Amino acid sequence: MASGFTMEPAKRLPLTAKCKHYTGRHEVPWDSLKYFAQRYSIFSFYDEGIYLTDDAWFGVTPEPVACEVARCFGATNEKKRTLVDTFAGAGGNTIAFALSERWDRIIAIERDASTLACAQHNAEVYGVDPSLITWVLGDSFEYMDALVHGPERLHPDLRVDVKTSVLFASPPWGGPGYSSDEIFDLTTMQPYNLERLHGAYQTMDHGLFLPRTSDIRQIAQLAPSGRKIFVVQYCMRGASKAMVAYIPAKTSASVDEGSTLFAVETATRTVQRAKLAHGQSKMPRAWAYSTWQTPMPFFFCHCARTRLGRFDLFSKSLRCVGSVDYGLLTTAFKWANRRWEYDLRRLVVGTAAMAREKKKNSESKRAKKAEKAAKQASKGDKKAKTKAARVDGSDAEDVDLDEVLEEYRRQQEQFLKVTETVCPGPPRPRAASTLLAAPHDSNSLLLFGGEYFNGSLAQFYGDLHLYNIARHEWRCVTSPNSPLPRSGHAWTRASNPSHVYLFGGEFSSPKQGTFHHYSDFWRLEPATREWSKIDVKGKDKSPSARSGHRMTYWKHYILLFGGFQDTSNQTKYLADLWIFDTVNYAWHCPTLPQAQLKPDARSSFTLLPCDQGAVLFGGYSRVKATVALKKRGAKAQGQAQKNVLLPKVHDDCFSLRMALPAPDAGPGAPPTVRWERRKKPANAPNPSRAGATMTWHKGRGILFGGVHDVEQSEDGMDSEFFNQLFAWNVERNRFMPLGLRKPRQQRKNAPEQRAGRRGRGQANEEELLRQLAALETGASLDDADGIELENKLEEPQEDEQPAREMPVTMEPPHVRFNAQLAVQDDVLYIYGGTFEKGDREFTFDDLYAIDLSKLDGCKEIFSRAVEDWVESDDEDDEDDDDDDEDEDEDEDEEDEDETEQQHAPSKRKKKDEAGSDTSSGAPLSAAWDEDETETAASSVDDGLPHPRPFESRRDFFVRTSAEWQEVLMTSLRWKGVQPERLAVKEIKAKAFELSEEKWWDSREEIMALEEEQEAAGIQEVVSLAERGDAATAGGARRR
Repeated sequence: MASGFTMEPAKRLPLTAKCKHYTGRHEVPWDSLKYFAQRYSIFSFYDEGIYLTDDAWFGVTPEPVACEVARCFGATNEKKRTLVDTFAGAGGNTIAFALSERWDRIIAIERDASTLACAQHNAEVYGVDPSLITWVLGDSFEYMDALVHGPERLHPDLRVDVKTSVLFASPPWGGPGYSSDEIFDLTTMQPYNLERLHGAYQTMDHGLFLPRTSDIRQIAQLAPSGRKIFVVQYCMRGASKAMVAYIPAKTSASVDEGSTLFAVETATRTVQRAKLAHGQSKMPRAWAYSTWQTPMPFFFCHCARTRLGRFDLFSKSLRCVGSVDYGLLTTAFKWANRRWEYDLRRLVVGTAAMAREKKKNSESKRAKKAEKAAKQASKGDKKAKTKAARVDGSDAEDVDLDEVLEEYRRQQEQFLKVTETVCPGPPRPRAASTLLAAPHDSNSLLLFGGEYFNGSLAQFYGDLHLYNIARHEWRCVTSPNSPLPRSGHAWTRASNPSHVYLFGGEFSSPKQGTFHHYSDFWRLEPATREWSKIDVKGKDKSPSARSGHRMTYWKHYILLFGGFQDTSNQTKYLADLWIFDTVNYAWHCPTLPQAQLKPDARSSFTLLPCDQGAVLFGGYSRVKATVALKKRGAKAQGQAQKNVLLPKVHDDCFSLRMALPAPDAGPGAPPTVRWERRKKPANAPNPSRAGATMTWHKGRGILFGGVHDVEQSEDGMDSEFFNQLFAWNVERNRFMPLGLRKPRQQRKNAPEQRAGRRGRGQANEEELLRQLAALETGASLDDADGIELENKLEEPQEDEQPAREMPVTMEPPHVRFNAQLAVQDDVLYIYGGTFEKGDREFTFDDLYAIDLSKLDGCKEIFSRAVEDWVESDDEDDEDDDDDDEDEDEDEDEEDEDETEQQHAPSKRKKKDEAGSDTSSGAPLSAAWDEDETETAASSVDDGLPHPRPFESRRDFFVRTSAEWQEVLMTSLRWKGVQPERLAVKEIKAKAFELSEEKWWDSREEIMALEEEQEAAGIQEVVSLAERGDAATAGGARRR
């Protein structure tokens, strides 16, 4: 090279003709079809533009396996901060290492230029920091030779300290022929055998990614004196994919077992224990581990080391997610048995895991076994039903998401036109769906999508339902062109015309092992029920695939913000803003100044429209924090620390200020936007809560439900759920609680006083009739005003159906989170939601209605019992583990080497692996203190007419109509509009809108006054000064 170095960092290489992104099976070579069907397991972001060469399909590591390998590498000594990936390939492992945020530097080496170009491109797709990875185009063996014998030949950016670095190698295996060998001979592996690989890498701690059937005895011979080699089997969907041998460097000093470099077992926690016995001689203990962190079915870990010329096998960990496949575990142990010639006599998993052979003949032992057998018999029916419910879905994870979605498309094409079918009842229960007040009809609600998880399998929905409020009727809409099944999507209506826009969402396999995020954009015409897909071609011309985002509208624009992208390695939260122009059909992603304050990345937040643009409140994300590792027996001083992601519930508030583009900016110019941080809303719900959904209504947000994690432990967290109602006044940035109250006995006002003697006579006649009716019914004269007279002039409509009686309660719906809310005609509708109890998650199947103007009760439109939860194998045996607790304690006392009893399962499983304490140096509290809470001014101080207690919207306008018309005309004149040009009817209509806005803006304050006056016995306030006609009548009689 011109620079004098034999190896330098590679520049950003362009994609070549060998770099391909296949979009359909018809484009894929026949020998790669098998791998193309698994593309979402290989790269979950495949649809975002992943490129591979034809040869790379055979060597890329599946993403779940790569992420688990990265996590195991993360358990290395904290002093190791540099990682060298000698066979980068298309970037699968390199990207997983980078996203783990464990390494300060990563050097990725690949000898093929096209493959390296794919890896660089794929890392950009996953959003990897380009400064973290140094790409090298060259041979890894030449690199290692230069690093050890002549570092000066390397570019300074490629020189590393072997003592503070680790190496990962995923060499080619010479084709799929290894799979037919029961035990694969690593000395015959092509093009690089085990001896050459280890000879080149032995100066560094390294991990070798090898075929799953590799001969462990050959690997064990590489162990340095007094050191261990960890061999880990990584499996997906019940089948082993590969193994990794974690080999210490030969130059490393001897260390004790507790500080082994690759402490793979530290990433797991014990929940079950199993023991292997063999005749007179016993194997070291085998342990069963469980986790809910990643979609890895399990991995089988062996620890082998040399000792006196023979090999001992230590079965250290067996890891599973969800249910344990006992047959597969037996197969795994038999696999070890074939290699180490152990006669595996018995494997007891689950409730009999701690049975001990040496006490099986004791009378007390037999008594305990008999008692336990009786308990098991009583539970037999329940387990049989549970297993039967899982039979149909036992292999449901082995599905190709592309084929499943294609099948949905074929089913849609069978519909020739848009049809509506009256449903016999409400739709199936579902969570993460979307509910919207129909913009074209004030008597309808729209419901789309969602998912339902019964504890075993997940089912996604792509149907559109319409609920007719007056007829209490559900209709299902089928269409030849509609969005595929999904959940976690977002939609919003447009300001004008009344269209509905939908974006994104997610879909998964039945066992949720593989996820797919959507990036499609749809428009719904509610009147005709027709869907139209909006395609915007070009990279970075539209939002990326996501879930958990929010959408709203401003003028002729659709706003989209935030969300998350779930990969097998981590959940990436987004903070990008996108604006869709409904006139020019184009997306805009405004570039904001770096110094401008803007919301952090988040999902599940509130995004409401306002006159100036939009307002954002709350949300959920996971943020990086430093935690101190818990080590048994370790001293308090000098504890190791690591970075983890901890959940955070946001309680901040932002305003998005928007302005239309200048007239000379061109037809496709985007609007100007600016984020402004607001102070904390006054009287915000306390404690802060996640999953509290909010919907827009008359310039305010209506919030319901939520969950707050009140205690976090090593095994999980207890959670507090809510069913409170709040109204958030957007303009004044203030929350007010909305409490239900019993309907107030309305005193019927006398008919409007009519001018003249005839009107007064008719009013007196009606009052006399009411008093006579009260005497006939035995009621007091004070209740005469509550008696309604028959109006013979009003004939009932022939097609009018009698209203269905619905139960009404003074309590809001059951506590829950992530309920779907919509407001139609001043009535709040609450649909579904989720509730957790223990390890179970329940999806509500109900719909409630609350009149926001009266708050006179919660009306139950329908409520069906929650469907049965299909327990996992671990849950089936939870009681069995409790039955064995006493027995386990006795056995633990006999064996000093026995580890501690497992903790009882918490009420809520952790979704973040944080079995450690948060350090004081990483506070997660919000940046704004309580004293910065915005003080809201009373709506009485704005100089506008103010409603009175017990005054309806119409009465308020009748009393203040002249004032509101004057306010309107003054406002029009300030805008340069002459009100004299408007019709009187138009002026009154606009004035009524202003008065209605004021009435809702003051609603919470007025309700508080009404409650105070009702407590004092006052139910109506009348101003005699404003009842001039009544005063005139009285004066005439006195004269």
